[in-house]
Amino acid sequence: MGNDQGLWIVCLTLFIVIGVNALIYVSLRGKKTAGLAETLRHVTRQVRNPWEMEDRAIGELSRLVEGLRVEGRKDHHDQTEGEKSEEIFE
Repeated sequence: MGNDQGLWIVCLTLFIVIGVNALIYVSLRGKKTAGLAETLRHVTRQVRNPWEMEDRAIGELSRLVEGLRVEGRKDHHDQTEGEKSEEIFE
């Protein structure tokens, strides 16, 4: 009975390995080779830098906040200049 069980394990392992290789071969030979290559590049980038998208989003948020701060300072500066000029003319 031990030999039969070992034979089943070997056959199942070969079936899985051959099946996976066949899937890889079909996907590489198909029309979507560029899609597969792009997917592999994307996965590689994600593994190297898993927080890349979040970093970009935070960078954009930081840039927008800085723009609002500069606008707020400019508006504040314009308002205080307007008040000073009104004092001069009074």
